[in-house]
Amino acid sequence: NNRRTSASISRAPAAPRTAMVFYVIGLGLGDERDITLRGLDAVKKCSKVFLEHYTSVLGVDKDALEALYEREVTLADRDFVECQAEAIYQE
Repeated sequence: NNRRTSASISRAPAAPRTAMVFYVIGLGLGDERDITLRGLDAVKKCSKVFLEHYTSVLGVDKDALEALYEREVTLADRDFVECQAEAIYQE
């Protein structure tokens, strides 16, 4: 008696994945208005903004950047860049 049976496995549809995008945006050399328009558009789409404040010196106050970007800016100093950078990916 050769009986063949077929079984089907039904799985719930996978939840859609939200892609994380990591932007590296040049801010220019002078003041907060030196960012390009495309860069500013990208910053305004971000939920987190980090300012690499270790190898470069920006001649503008953090508050001025936050006002223009309409986002909180986290300063990423040497310790953050070298020892805590994983925090960017985990959030």
